[in-house]
Amino acid sequence: MFKRQLEKMKILHVINSLEMGGAEKLLVDIVPIQKEQYPIVNIAVINQVESPFQILLSKINNVTIIPLGKGSYFSPFVISKLMKLICQYDIIHVHLFPAQYLVVIAKLFSASKTALIFSEHSTHNRRREIMFFRFLDKIFYSYYKKIICITKEVAFELNRVYGISKRNWLLFIMV
Repeated sequence: MFKRQLEKMKILHVINSLEMGGAEKLLVDIVPIQKEQYPIVNIAVINQVESPFQILLSKINNVTIIPLGKGSYFSPFVISKLMKLICQYDIIHVHLFPAQYLVVIAKLFSASKTALIFSEHSTHNRRREIMFFRFLDKIFYSYYKKIICITKEVAFELNRVYGISKRNWLLFIMV
């Protein structure tokens, strides 16, 4: 029964843009693999601009790239669009800030039960230097069922700075 549920799973990746970067390259690498296992794997892009990664991802059969906006990461329209999308998927896999915050806000407003996963790509960000934002980050991290750390150092820093325990993260080392 569990295998049947996995085969029907719908996954949505949410990312700021598909411009050149490590998180974007990760999507180029994992979406084709996920597409072999799951019937629906799509990508929502907060600030859609044409890029080589977007072109590559758009060529994958039955993967839809869903534009949420253009120009502004913090538009209320983005949250509104995310609210509608979240309820249609089983897992929302989020990459990068500000998508990290926007998806949680949209989930809270939509009252969805969809599982959230976040990939942490960095050992440091400027928000961690300001106590208020460090506090906010800790709150937003708490809404994610799992946090994927791309290195041991990222996992160590999440634990050190936010007290996020090993039971809440998965270690995924890129080779």
